[in-house]
Amino acid sequence: MARNPHTTAIPGILLALSAAVGGGSELQAQNGGDGGDGGKAGALAIDQLLSIESVVGGAPAWSPDGSAILFESGLTGGLMTLPPEGGFPTRVPVDMGGSGHFLSSQMPAWSPAGTWISYVSDKSGAPEIWLWSVRDGADVQLTDLGARINSMSWSPDERSIVFAGDRYGNYDIWKVDVATRRVDRLTEDKRYEVFPTWTPDSRHILYVRLDDTWEDHDVIEVDAAGGSPRTVIEDRDFFDYGAGATFGYPSASPDGGSILFRSHRNGWINYWLAPRDGGDPRP
Repeated sequence: MARNPHTTAIPGILLALSAAVGGGSELQAQNGGDGGDGGKAGALAIDQLLSIESVVGGAPAWSPDGSAILFESGLTGGLMTLPPEGGFPTRVPVDMGGSGHFLSSQMPAWSPAGTWISYVSDKSGAPEIWLWSVRDGADVQLTDLGARINSMSWSPDERSIVFAGDRYGNYDIWKVDVATRRVDRLTEDKRYEVFPTWTPDSRHILYVRLDDTWEDHDVIEVDAAGGSPRTVIEDRDFFDYGAGATFGYPSASPDGGSILFRSHRNGWINYWLAPRDGGDPRP
């Protein structure tokens, strides 16, 4: 007997997804046969489902309270949430538009308190940061720069978003205030400045600066209120064909004293830890 996809919970979420996109047939997953079932059609666990690129685009993200997982749907487009214990996925009722460039992600993310879901969309004519309210469903355009956006991060206090935008040709670091929508340009450099993130106290921003050949990376710190940037870490001879994406976001420790970053300095790409106030990195 065919199962009802509307009532099938995980492990059976692929069936539910087939109903979500209006498909008339069930989606079956083949077990590998190592469970003693002879490789019969069966259901996938949630971790298996979320690893299928045709179903899930980008990296799934936990809500701050742990009650839902946010993901870009590869089947339907747009955003969906899914309870971690399983169940039918819920579509986030927002028009996502496009990212503004075929190589760019829309970077959906929860705000730290779970109040908003932020994303990049060109539905107003150019790529901008938008916020969707979890509370009342309001869809708010936060920026109006008309620039491609490479990366962005919420401040831990949820008051600001820092992002890399190419308003003047090269990617610089910008900050937008969520309440007032005021946008401030924090850096001006001819080199790529990308992948900004925050220190835990929301007072400082860390970002990556690349040289012209995308081989040398510096982790830079700048005050969130503006000021002169300072170099925290220098990393050399790491060709980054992703314009900073391979190096990725630097990450401050919970106490703000150390920086975690990727490096190729020992011949392999590994994570290294360096004191924020200076000193030798260690793997």
